[in-house]
Amino acid sequence: MEVSSITIKKNKLSDLKSDETNEMFDKLIKNIETIRNILDTNKEKIYISFNGGKDCLATLIVITYYFHCQEENLDFKSISSYKSFCLTTSKLKTPKRLTLVYFLRPDTFKEEIYYVYELVSIFGINLKVIHSSYISGMYYMTKFLGLKYIFMGLRKSDISENDLILDSDLIQRSDGNYPSFTRVYPIFNLKFQEVWMLILQSNIPYLSLYDKGYTSLGRKSKTIQNDHLKIGKNNTLENKFLPAYMLSDDEFERSCRKS
Repeated sequence: MEVSSITIKKNKLSDLKSDETNEMFDKLIKNIETIRNILDTNKEKIYISFNGGKDCLATLIVITYYFHCQEENLDFKSISSYKSFCLTTSKLKTPKRLTLVYFLRPDTFKEEIYYVYELVSIFGINLKVIHSSYISGMYYMTKFLGLKYIFMGLRKSDISENDLILDSDLIQRSDGNYPSFTRVYPIFNLKFQEVWMLILQSNIPYLSLYDKGYTSLGRKSKTIQNDHLKIGKNNTLENKFLPAYMLSDDEFERSCRKS
């Protein structure tokens, strides 16, 4: 493989500049409580919209964590500190009934594509690649694969205020020209740093572009490294950047997107 797309984590959590509070864990417990009925009633397949980005990865971790607790007869509500959560998530194994849905679009980072395929190979995760628009793909999924729910890594900071109306916490039914299905957002109320707390405590590797100063990934032609992570120039006169999880201010998360 020509491109290194996966980053293996080693004690990177200590680099996070964040107060050790229980706020993230309170959110996580409430979120799982909200979506657990959907997870429990879909016995055959759990679909996750997955393009390799940090938010869909955090979504995968939350769902995997819940099923891990079920299989190990653990109470998912018992997490109360970084230490207890880390001890659990370091042993996560993705359940077989998970299917990642990858909407492969033009103008995509090749590292992203390699990462998705490497990840499913390493962990034995089911993958469905859709070579069409999102709406066409959802028509296909609902008609031929029986999709009723799809879990997504959408967060509140992704949308304008009052731009999204949820039917209930973390859940939104499709409307307009879309077929009938329900979107579920397990990390909707999490902040940028909280997403990285989840990722860095699991044994699931993340996309290597995040170690090169990218904080939010979109189309390759419209995504650049984040200037707020720039740390000067090296001997080759190329800019050097801190990894994404070192960004201290959530406000600048998407300043790397070109208009």
